Amino acid sequence: MKRRSQPTRRALKLTQQEIDDVLMSLGELIQEIRKQDFPNAEDFAYEIEISRSNMSRHEKGKDMLVSTLLKILAGLDKAPKEFFALLENKVNSKRIKN
Repeated sequence: MKRRSQPTRRALKLTQQEIDDVLMSLGELIQEIRKQDFPNAEDFAYEIEISRSNMSRHEKGKDMLVSTLLKILAGLDKAPKEFFALLENKVNSKRIKN
């Protein structure tokens, strides 16, 4: 029996710099939104039950688990779809500036 060939899909190729830029924008956006209701990152971290040091790392654009991001978004009262639309705008505006 002959195998049917699958349609070829092209994977999006991102450089490490592009990944780092998105993570940095993600952290900046989290911080911008968080500061609207929680000027103190430590209070917010306590509220969503993550460590202050991890909250600081995430706001500086360090990698994080998806479950942590979802916990942060819940604490910010942002749906993932809404947050990622804001993130896309932020990333695109940075690309235009550069």
